[in-house]
Amino acid sequence: MQFIAANTTIPVPKIYNTKLDEAKHISYIVMEYIDGEPLNKAWVNLTQDQKVSTCHQLVDYLTQLQMLTGERIEAVNNSTVRVGLYESRWGGPFDSEKEFNDFLAQGLQQHNLTDNHAIHFAHGNLSPSNIMVNKRGRITAILDWEWAGWFPQYWDVVRMLVDIPGKKQMPDYAEHLQATLPYLYKEEYSAMLDVFRGGSSGPRGGIPTHSPSRSR
Repeated sequence: MQFIAANTTIPVPKIYNTKLDEAKHISYIVMEYIDGEPLNKAWVNLTQDQKVSTCHQLVDYLTQLQMLTGERIEAVNNSTVRVGLYESRWGGPFDSEKEFNDFLAQGLQQHNLTDNHAIHFAHGNLSPSNIMVNKRGRITAILDWEWAGWFPQYWDVVRMLVDIPGKKQMPDYAEHLQATLPYLYKEEYSAMLDVFRGGSSGPRGGIPTHSPSRSR
């Protein structure tokens, strides 16, 4: 989060202290309290204009992340990256996108992942539960950066669309988000769904039905 605070205007909590419990192999972080509530809880109480504004804020922060470029796929500290949807896997660093794709597609006979993307910084888990907002839909903080690192340029967008909440929890969120995103990476979305369906990093609760309605 310190890296993000130094290189973007994305709101993140200040870190006051960290501590490692070596006996339990657990790290503790003391950080700033952020006022607000997770977007997945606040969404139903926002007006249509506020929903549009929230999505535009989110896309602006995604754009700032994509301005941070890298040479290989890795975490901030040049270590392994975390992937998966509900079951985590760690791998890398990867010197090429092809190596990364081969890692993602382990256990599959074939895949449609391509290796022609630029490498940009990504949050890795932009679930609405990690996006804090106030009562007007203003984003007050983005949390949970433990999945962050340098990934193919489509990574955050596709992860958001694959793991998008259902209509009962967040009605019209998918429509607002897709209407705001400049690129939906439709081919990459389809390829990643195949990976999640068949690979060991796949979801345990079924495949989302909110497929991108616009082309890339």
